[in-house]
Amino acid sequence: MALDYTATTIESGVGTANDLNTNFTNIETALSDGLSRTGTTPNSMSADIDMNSNQLTNLADATNNQHAATYGQLLSMVGSGSHSITVSTVSLDSQSSDPSDPSTGSAVMWMSDGTGTGADGDILMKITDSSGTTKTTTLVDFSTI
Repeated sequence: MALDYTATTIESGVGTANDLNTNFTNIETALSDGLSRTGTTPNSMSADIDMNSNQLTNLADATNNQHAATYGQLLSMVGSGSHSITVSTVSLDSQSSDPSDPSTGSAVMWMSDGTGTGADGDILMKITDSSGTTKTTTLVDFSTI
């Protein structure tokens, strides 16, 4: 953890009580900007943390909507069987070419820009069944709306 602290140089016999007090105040400020490993408050973030491509490890399983989910929780949720997801909005970007075939038992949905399958604005879905057969269907024909 990097703490921002710059000490005032005090040379032997030349430093004053004021210089020492300034250093102690700066140390106190730098330490108060660090996160407590024991949970001493205040202990909350006021800026993003750049993980520099490192991982968070030993994360507890999420128990409410504001907790981070673990990889194990995600696998147990989507690993097998059927699932329903409720969303308020789905945004699709136009694709200049068809997406790759989805893996067995999966599907992919996209909006055509007219250069691949479908006319500009059409909503399409590619589905690969359990035997590995892939089919594409038009869910919304934009010209009929």
